[in-house]
Amino acid sequence: MERKKVVIIGAGCAGLSAAYTLQKQGVDYVVLETTDRIGGRVGNKQNSGFTYGIGAAMTEPQWKTTFEYLTELNLTDKVKPVENQCYAFWNKKKIHYLLLGKDTKLSHLLGFRGMPFKTYIQALRFMTAIKKYIAMLGNGNHDFSSLSEISNTSTAEFGLEHGGPEVVNRILNPFLGTMTLARASDVSIAHPIALLSLMKGMCYLDGGLGILMDALYEKVKENVRLSTPVRKVITENGMVKGVETGQGFIEADQVICTTDAVLTRQIIPDLPSTMREPLETCKYSTTYNYVFGLKKKVVPDYFLSLMIPASENSILSTIFDENSKAFGSRGPEGAGLMHAFTAGWHDAELTGLSEEARTRRVICEIQKYFPEFPDQPLFTDSIRYERAINLEAPGQFNAIQDLIRHHMRDVKGLYLAGEYLFLIASTEGALATGEEAAQSVIRDR
Repeated sequence: MERKKVVIIGAGCAGLSAAYTLQKQGVDYVVLETTDRIGGRVGNKQNSGFTYGIGAAMTEPQWKTTFEYLTELNLTDKVKPVENQCYAFWNKKKIHYLLLGKDTKLSHLLGFRGMPFKTYIQALRFMTAIKKYIAMLGNGNHDFSSLSEISNTSTAEFGLEHGGPEVVNRILNPFLGTMTLARASDVSIAHPIALLSLMKGMCYLDGGLGILMDALYEKVKENVRLSTPVRKVITENGMVKGVETGQGFIEADQVICTTDAVLTRQIIPDLPSTMREPLETCKYSTTYNYVFGLKKKVVPDYFLSLMIPASENSILSTIFDENSKAFGSRGPEGAGLMHAFTAGWHDAELTGLSEEARTRRVICEIQKYFPEFPDQPLFTDSIRYERAINLEAPGQFNAIQDLIRHHMRDVKGLYLAGEYLFLIASTEGALATGEEAAQSVIRDR
């Protein structure tokens, strides 16, 4: 029987962060990863001269843990500011582009016709309503407790009450479709408020966020075992005993579980209700991430997102071009690298199709908005995410906060980490909670 002081389950952002923290302190540990790759929902793939990200693509200078690691791993020279952001708005069956940033011109803003006038009035009312909550959070603060009182309210409910139907349809639904791949009715209003409070200088990494995962992995790779799924975390009398894998039992004093909330419940079936029930409030978006390589761009440079109104009932939640100045050079100059994420609320319909038929549906939907999109791209890749992004559903924040404050030690030797413990679904949330879990392990030794 093998024995380790600490077992870390998962080699995604949280798992690598926990491993890196333990590594620096000389703690004996092993990381067990189900798949044959590290990074979880962050990483890079290559095809036909393109390098494209899977999952998260952006970061913010306010992300404390992220920039702590970038500094320690000598990657700060890879951080590039997004100087402009180009958004496409669908209105009256036509695309209207809005460029925001250093190259914004007043004439363009005045001529923008991407939304009916009443949307602006409702948006002003909405922003006035959330202003006080944003002010409570301060600058770069990870303490979101001040949002507790409104966290049980969905973004759609709050938006309708404090803005109106147009702001929900044309701004909040498209915004959350881009950020969480979900609808405003699925997400607590606390999520976009927290996100807006921290969006003060969007950045990308030259080479993608995958280079941060690769750098962390280089520091800990001798202790990482790929293709080693954990079947069960064994507990007895409220204490961790170890983990059961396909290769046998590993005895451990402490286990850091960095899987998503759903999988955490599955592999730790003996969780007490004080820990299990908060995890049951965690909901996730589901999507197919389609990636298309194009000989020629079909959108302007700096293109960041297509804002699709909910009233369109599109099978897509968002579209963006990764080979643009908003993300850095990710392929041949002038070529397009389009990502299209399917909408989870159409998942049953889409999963019932063959891969060929589903791809054709996605391409046809893109062509509705961008007619120049070719019938036959240079390449097509499809990445399936059963649980893509934690939605921060109404009710989750308060339940998770109660877990963090009162019940995280209800099983001795068990530590949880992952974006679901952080209000904003992000790599920062995963990295920060992974680091915090490892620090707790060190303190408890």
